[in-house]
Amino acid sequence: TVTSNTFSITVQSAGSGPVAGYTAWYDPSDAANVTVSGGTYSQINDKSSNAFHLTQATAGSQPPQTTINSLNATNHAWNGLFLQTSANLSSIISASAYTAFFVVKPITPTSNATDFNNNAVWGSSGATATGLFLNSAGPSFIALNDDGAVDQATATFTTNTAYVVCTKHESGNISISINGGTFTDVASGNTSTLTVPLFWGRGVGASPWYQGAIGEALFYNTALTSGNISTNVTYLRNKWSI
Repeated sequence: TVTSNTFSITVQSAGSGPVAGYTAWYDPSDAANVTVSGGTYSQINDKSSNAFHLTQATAGSQPPQTTINSLNATNHAWNGLFLQTSANLSSIISASAYTAFFVVKPITPTSNATDFNNNAVWGSSGATATGLFLNSAGPSFIALNDDGAVDQATATFTTNTAYVVCTKHESGNISISINGGTFTDVASGNTSTLTVPLFWGRGVGASPWYQGAIGEALFYNTALTSGNISTNVTYLRNKWSI
């Protein structure tokens, strides 16, 4: 007697790419869209059609290459390493709504970021700020938005561990989620100003430097649906083995 058994196997893959509609898409692991010389990044191209490229002309400020789970990433292990856009943040996100995704692997923050000036994964520069920052208390990620006052949603992390961090601003809230978990929401109105560049690996003030590695990043100038957020988080986690 021969018994036939049928098994159903579901394989989860990274898919062909992120949800459409991004205003900027940066991938330091994509050799066709980066400029690397002597092991440091002078440019990461925006893979959207908007060409909001990240650049750094000063050799001593160019982030070296490192890896996050075998994929190339920018290394910010010491102060002074960053890239920036020539376009203002107002071209990338809106004052009332955005969604951003970042693959990051932070090391121990050296300073407290409750004043929003320190340890910025990405952020604006100027009298007001928005972005993703680190706080030595926890330690924790901070989704920050300045609507005339500094509002912060936080999520704790473990150092030397890779994460997909999603921050969003919608319906009067600034929110944060890591690895597809529940969002933490804090009330926050429209961002005060976005007429400043996007900074990658730094913020503002006396000690603005992020410490750790940064991988792929996506920006949208709208608040994505929960389904689209889940799609992007799954794509990034699978690709970067998180």
